[in-house]
Order: sequence, then structure tokens, then C-alpha cells
Amino acid sequence: MVPGDFYNADTSAWIYVPDAARPAVNDNINRHHSARFTWQASPRNRLNLSWDLQQDCVCHSGLTGAAAPEGVHRWNFGPPNYILQVTWSRPATSRLLFEAGATTLIFDYPTVPTEPLPRRTSAIAPRPARGATATRSPISGSRRPRRSSAVWRNSAPRWSSEVMDTRSRRSDEMNRREAIGLLGAGAGLGLLSSSLASAGNAAMWQAAASPARNVTFAKGAIVRTILKDLSPDALASGVTLFHEHLSIELPPVQPTQQRPANAPAPQTPATADVNLIIEEVKVAAKDGITCIVDGGHADMGRRLEYLKQIANATGVHIVASGGYYMERTYPPELQTRSEDQIADDLAREAGANRYGAFGEIGESPNAAMSELERKVFRAVGKAHVRSNIPIFTHNAYGTGPNVPKDAGLRQLDVLESAGVKPQHVAIGHTCCLDDPEAEIIKQIAKRGAWVGFDRVTTLERIVPDDKRVKMVLALLDAGYTEQLLLSSDFTGARTLEGPLYGRTKTVFGAKLRAAGVKDETLHAILFDNPRRFLAFVPKKSR
Repeated sequence: MVPGDFYNADTSAWIYVPDAARPAVNDNINRHHSARFTWQASPRNRLNLSWDLQQDCVCHSGLTGAAAPEGVHRWNFGPPNYILQVTWSRPATSRLLFEAGATTLIFDYPTVPTEPLPRRTSAIAPRPARGATATRSPISGSRRPRRSSAVWRNSAPRWSSEVMDTRSRRSDEMNRREAIGLLGAGAGLGLLSSSLASAGNAAMWQAAASPARNVTFAKGAIVRTILKDLSPDALASGVTLFHEHLSIELPPVQPTQQRPANAPAPQTPATADVNLIIEEVKVAAKDGITCIVDGGHADMGRRLEYLKQIANATGVHIVASGGYYMERTYPPELQTRSEDQIADDLAREAGANRYGAFGEIGESPNAAMSELERKVFRAVGKAHVRSNIPIFTHNAYGTGPNVPKDAGLRQLDVLESAGVKPQHVAIGHTCCLDDPEAEIIKQIAKRGAWVGFDRVTTLERIVPDDKRVKMVLALLDAGYTEQLLLSSDFTGARTLEGPLYGRTKTVFGAKLRAAGVKDETLHAILFDNPRRFLAFVPKKSR
């Protein structure tokens, strides 16, 4: 009902006479329907057919003091407006994407009287200053104007264009990151076009960001960032990446003096350019990334001052980590120092430098854990016992046949032997283990530790993402949703293509969703699990 407004008692009269027995009404109905069909014609060729319809009924609207009811209330305005699109995409290389498509956008405006009216009825418009006057515009029986526009699109990583009919023209530029990001996200989200893709992706994750459950933390628990301590709830609004690299300059595998004279000079890593990383983190923030854990430390060439610059410049929370990487990067003094001496130093250093994690703590490629690495693992475990700071590891899965399949379980054994409880440990790089039935990772989760899938979208030559998705599904089916962590281990060397720091969410998250993982499950994995892992109650230093 519209208070104070009534139907006109006599629609053929020049003067508006309210019918007090018939109050005016405002009756709006909105309907939305959509469908999508995706055909993977071959491993590299994908066809999409998308249809989206909006149908609104404005049956009795517009009744205000400025318009007489007979002029507006009798019309059923129900336009079935829809978009029909067909697209084809094919990646040519990791840097070049071919994409083409056609889009038809239909605007259909049928206006039909909701009750019989004389075709020459005048629409009366009351004007408060001078009383009611007639516009003398007849109300016709029905109208059905129709507009449509066709859009053709083709794209490559550095450009795209759209050409519409004479009513609308526009062109824009697509860079490498956007194009490859669309390729990855398009696999799971059914995007309609480059502009609609961004809107659709953001809308999906905005919905997924709504808390699906109440997450509780121990009294006094914090997440320690490079700038300040946060309540874990401060990270609830976005995705946290538990293992990336914002500053890393690893020493070469072969010392310079052992390199052949004609060997090319080592390339400067992308993370050496702090301004570049600042811009990439800003892009990630737009993708919904709230917090990034840097997995480097001094023996990996990590620069704490860079992390502070990035945090201050972007507003994204940055967690710094401590520890030692693997035997080839250890400082010489670790050979002679005891576990307790190393642990004491790590605990003191963590307090002084505001470390929020110990990681990544690793072992050498294509080998089992060495005795020195075992000593360092136990020292890191003891440093955790002194501080409560969580630990994430680096596994050598995929680097050669000499890596034990149960290497992750062995790491957990060593840390537990030093007094660490499994719920404070994330076993890393399990996504690089070719374990189709997820047997090893289910054993890790069963013991209470976190399962780290922290190379998603990268190093697919070891284990492709489609296999990783199946492993995740097996882990979720086994009931271990609350023990899975996702990240991409960005270093710059192998991951400079694509959406960079946002790829865990925008690419791999989309693949999981396409595989049937529900939004509330994705929310738990990407929003809740990382802050649960990072939260700890600080211990006072000795």
C-alpha cells in the first residue's frame, strides 16, 4: 500500500478524483535466471556458452504526490533483458592466451496495461502549485521497444578489444597478468567477459567472505605482524597467505667460484625490487588478500626493512618469519652450536624482530633429512616451546627419487620429539607429492598437524593443479577441512606470470569451486584456517 494515494475514480475525467475504496499499491517483482555450459573440447581448447536473464515487473509503481495514479499504476513493465555469450579460449604459451567470443545483449521493454483502459485515456499529472492539469498524452494499449547489441572480443596477454554497435564503442588494454588471470579464473567461474569477469569474481568472493562459522581463539591469542600484534579477528575479512616470499635472494646452488667461466651471471630476483613487490601486493589487496606471511629469513637473503616498507605502503598485514632454510644455506657456526644454543638464539631473535612464525624450515633437495638439518629442526622446535610461535616446513617433494614419500611425517616426528604439539606445525609443499589418494597428507592431518598446499598454481611440472585439486577433495572428503592451508610460495623466479600473490584465491580457489567445493568450505580454508594457524599466546622471553 502507498499511504495517502488512491486509484482515480474516473479515468476518463479531466480532474483527478480519488477512489477512497481503492488504496494505491506498489508492487515490484524482480527475477533473475542464469545458466552456463562449459565444454573442454581438448586439454587446451575450452568453449563456454553463458545465458543471463533479468525480468522485472513494475506492476503498480511510481505513485507519489507528483503523479496521478491512472498515469502510471496500470502498467506491467516486465522487460526480459538478457545476455547471451559464446567464448573460446586457448593458451598458446605461458605468456600468450588466445580468446574470442560473441555477446548479444537484449533490452526488451514490453509495457502492457494491467486492466482495461480506453485507448485515448489522458494521463493526469497533479501539480501542487496550480492544481491538477492533464498532459493530454494518450495511454496506448501496449508498447514493446527492443534494443540489442552484439559484442565481439579477442584478446592476447597484452591487449584486447571490444567493438559494439553504433550506440556504444569502447576499447581497453589487457596486460599479461589480467589475461592469464582470466584464463585461470575462467576455468572455474564461467566469466562473461573481461569486465564482467572481474565483477563476477569479486562478487563471488564477497559472498564467500561472509563468516560461515564462529571461530574461537585462546584467551590472549594474537597474530604477530612486522608492525604490530593483531587480534586474530582482524584477519577475518580477507584471505591470509601462509607462505609467500616478499624478499628473497637465495645464494646460488653452486658457489660463484665453482661456476663455469662461460656460465651466464645469476639473474637478480624480482623480489630485490621492493617497489615492484609493493605494486604487486597492492594488486593482491584488491583481490581480497588481507595478510601475507613471508617465508624467508636471514640465510635466504630476506630483508626485514623491505617487509616494513611493503606493510606501510600497502596496508596489507605482513608476518615475518625466522629460522634456517636448509643445510646449504646454514651459517657455519651451526655446525658447532648445540640445539639449545640455537633455540635460545632463535627465540631471542624472534622477540627482537617481531617474528610471527618460524619458517620455512627445510631440508635439502633429492635427499633425506641430514643430521645437521635434524639438529636445526629440533632447535626450531625448542624455540617454539620457548615462544609458542607456529612453524611451517619446506619439503623436498618433487626434487628427485631420493626424497622419502613420508618425508613430511618424518619432519613431524622430529618436531614432536622436541616438544612441539602437531597443531602448531604446518607441513609444507605436500602439494608437490604425487599422492593421488592423499594417503600421506591424510596421515599428517590425522596426527593433528596442518597440511600445507603452498605451491598451488606453480611448479605444475611436478604435480599439475588438476591432480592437486583431486588431492584436496580427498582430504576434504576425509573430514580434514579445518587442517588445510593454501598458498603459492611466490619467489619471482618461477611465478612472475599470472596474478602473482592473488593466485591462490583467484586461480586455485576458483578451480576448487569449479570442482564442487562449497563457498563456506572455501571460506574456512582461505579466511579462517590461516589465522587459526598463526594465532598464538606469546610466552615471556627468558
